[in-house]
Amino acid sequence: MSLNIILFFNIIFIKKKKEVQKILYFFILLIVFIYLGFLVEYLYNLIIKNQLFYGHHSSKSSLMPVMNMPRSSGLGRMALLIFLFCITFVDLNKIKNKLFLIFVVIPGIFLTQSRAIVGIYVLIILVISFSKYFKLINLQFNDFKKNFIIFVIVPLITSVLITQLKPSNLDYYKNLYFKKINIDNTKNFKFNEIETDIQILRNHNPFSFTSDRAEHWKDLIKKTVQSTQSILIGNGVQADRFLIKQTASNATLYFYTSSGVIGLLIYVMIIINIIKTLVKKINYLRKSSYKDNNFTFAVLVIFALLIRGIVESSYAVFSIDYIFFIIALYFINYDTKTQS
Repeated sequence: MSLNIILFFNIIFIKKKKEVQKILYFFILLIVFIYLGFLVEYLYNLIIKNQLFYGHHSSKSSLMPVMNMPRSSGLGRMALLIFLFCITFVDLNKIKNKLFLIFVVIPGIFLTQSRAIVGIYVLIILVISFSKYFKLINLQFNDFKKNFIIFVIVPLITSVLITQLKPSNLDYYKNLYFKKINIDNTKNFKFNEIETDIQILRNHNPFSFTSDRAEHWKDLIKKTVQSTQSILIGNGVQADRFLIKQTASNATLYFYTSSGVIGLLIYVMIIINIIKTLVKKINYLRKSSYKDNNFTFAVLVIFALLIRGIVESSYAVFSIDYIFFIIALYFINYDTKTQS
């Protein structure tokens, strides 16, 4: 299926940049709709049902036509892609666009508390803030202080305030204000507990910073190398689910366990080719005469997804990540024309 999609883009849409751009706009509109729908439901569960915003939700969705609520990291991933699109294509001088980004999109990144998504977001803020030192003028945002306030501080404060709208937290503050309880006597927080006190940051396993990913990686490698045939050609699509009943949570490892050394070598060749293409066309980000929003967006998407591929299967399987990764590959390989 993946090969068919690649061939589809290369054969049907060769030198048809506008058609691919229409596809990009369509998928952006689609994920904006999905993101806003689930954001409303997450906020409803937080404020009305007193549930946590972050974590995994297995309950049936009330608003969206799906059986289960998505992982919060998936919601954060959608918010990150929308953010990248907005800073590339949208006029942020218009106050309504900026407010949408600051108070609707970015809090969706912080509220989910996905360490990978938040980490990638911070890296992107640093990249667009200090791009002038690398003469990457087409990345647009060169004022770190302003960016930090607008894109980090304000949305972070908004996110913290939203998390405290849980009925249990509001009761806590109300009782504390009226001196009806002693702060030292509050009960400890438990993950996914409905009755909570002033919980802001999610709890983590103190013995595994990777949320047991490292153990899954070791187990997956061990089971893959047990068979000589598996080492060479892998165990097929979604081998991680078959072998350890878990996602591989790593794009490179997913390629290896699914398609063996052969697939891994092909994957490495693809990554090398992407890097070579970016190095060759880096001037598109350095000269205003080369400015191409599609190319800029593609570079940011590939940067974000390659990093996410370290701790998630991401674009290695068919997903939103995969679709945007393929579109981004098209744009970085498209021969950008000099604009006057």
